[in-house]
Amino acid sequence: MKKTFAAVAASAVMLPLFADEAAPAEVAGSAKWKCPVSAEATIDFLSDYVWRGTLLDKSPVYQPSVTISYDADEFGSLYFNYWTSLDLTHKRNTCWGGGNSRRNGSMIEQDFTLAYCNSLDLGDAGKLSYEIGHYWYDYPYNGPHHKAGSLSSDLYADLAWNTGYVKLGTKLLWGYYTAHEHEPATLYAVFSVSKDFNIEQVEGLTITPKALLGVGNVAFVQNNTGIRDAETAMADQTLSLSASYEVNEHFSIGANINYTWTPSHTLRHARYMSWGEDNAHMLVWGGVSATLSF
Repeated sequence: MKKTFAAVAASAVMLPLFADEAAPAEVAGSAKWKCPVSAEATIDFLSDYVWRGTLLDKSPVYQPSVTISYDADEFGSLYFNYWTSLDLTHKRNTCWGGGNSRRNGSMIEQDFTLAYCNSLDLGDAGKLSYEIGHYWYDYPYNGPHHKAGSLSSDLYADLAWNTGYVKLGTKLLWGYYTAHEHEPATLYAVFSVSKDFNIEQVEGLTITPKALLGVGNVAFVQNNTGIRDAETAMADQTLSLSASYEVNEHFSIGANINYTWTPSHTLRHARYMSWGEDNAHMLVWGGVSATLSF
């Protein structure tokens, strides 16, 4: 389950891994050579771990990640990401499905992502970015009912249109692992709108308000609530405000605050946000982050 904070946290521009190494002799008038491989390390500290409108950990967590990318210029980029979520409290029964965060060094989850991304210049209409990839989710000691080694995966496609005024996004995730015999696979879509405000008085500071809406198909609702006569539903809505500050070209910090709620009456009745534990259907949460690129 990919971290929700990625949708609102700051991220630094990736830089070449070996920038200080000697480059090939430049041809007059040509651009300076740079290594196509880059890396980025990020750590987030959050009050809660929220995923698709559900509480996967109701205690503070920290979520480190590492990304290795290969830039093929106009052919796009390939990247691999490793991400994990760890509980900061070491308490029992803070995780989804009654998982025990005291096991395995407080690790709740670890994810692996392999993706391809590129963009198209639309001229006066702005810029269109797209990404296709695969998520692998691993829950070493925190599966439903304490079952270790719970695994799942998603194929996804992500499309973002920066109009020059606002950014419109849509992301579709196909949980093909849930399909068995005649049962359909889960589909979950996220629609978003955001706008970056560069603060002129503070160089490097950007403020970004964002709104997101998550919609799940029948199989998604059934898989997450157990309701057999379910219908496609609006699973979650989030309003967020994030700030990012570029300390220098290698290092940036960020902070965000979010308000998430369950818009569907059916999902609220099924206690979707709390995995059936209580009647919570709204939550204020947030955190801080730091990103190092090299």
